[in-house]
Amino acid sequence: MAKAQGDRMKNFIVFAIYIVFSVFKTASAQDFSAYQELLNKFLKEEISEEKGLRSAFDYDRALAQPQALELVKKQKQTLSQYEPAVLRERASFIAFWVNAYNFFMLAQILENPTAEGKAVSGVRDFRSLFDYNRVFKLESFQVGEKFYSLDQIEKGTLLGSEASKKGYKDARVHFAVNCASVGCPALRQQIYTAENIEQMLTENTTLALKTRAHYERKDDTLYLTRLFKWYEKDFTEDAGSNLNFLLKYVSEIERAILKNEKLKIKYRSYDWSLNSPENIFIP
Repeated sequence: MAKAQGDRMKNFIVFAIYIVFSVFKTASAQDFSAYQELLNKFLKEEISEEKGLRSAFDYDRALAQPQALELVKKQKQTLSQYEPAVLRERASFIAFWVNAYNFFMLAQILENPTAEGKAVSGVRDFRSLFDYNRVFKLESFQVGEKFYSLDQIEKGTLLGSEASKKGYKDARVHFAVNCASVGCPALRQQIYTAENIEQMLTENTTLALKTRAHYERKDDTLYLTRLFKWYEKDFTEDAGSNLNFLLKYVSEIERAILKNEKLKIKYRSYDWSLNSPENIFIP
């Protein structure tokens, strides 16, 4: 009897330690405090004239301050020290991986300046001879013991088949991940959390579709961001079609027009210029 009670007590202690460790790991997995400090110091958000959202990161100012690279180093160290498998809830999973993608994109630019110590002109400066989009395929970004590419995070982890099976896949993620380019939906100053991710995904999508870069109707033509061409499969899986997805997030006036008028669709050229102040906040 005493031995059985002792075994039960040992099992309970082991289980309790496991629970505490799991909670600690989950909490640390959401520690993006260094990244948040970078955003606070160097990112500016602004409501555009169309009532949409735009933002710019001041890379050159960050590169002039040694503290910025120290924050990058600190955040990378944090991300390398835990196992992301502890993220077992949809909200925390999406929030974590969107933050990771956006941080790693910034890190790539800040850690790889030009010979003059300035930021590159755009992410395609990291291209190879045969691949303009090489930057998205670099397996340079460590989470736990594994190195990921930006494509693997976005198209595999966040929007791939496993995420779909778990019910984690959400097409609004395309309006949350930021590729450090003018053509991208705005990078947010507030990091994503399990508590705010749902609201911010909707807000990001709604605000992006109020900018001409992502949605503009002229006469009988609707000009859309090229995201709807590249990722039509994701939007169709989410809502049945690109049009149905749009109907969920545009204004009531636009919704009525989309429902009742037959519009030609054209996709805008994507602007790969860096999302720096001089490119975003043009007087």
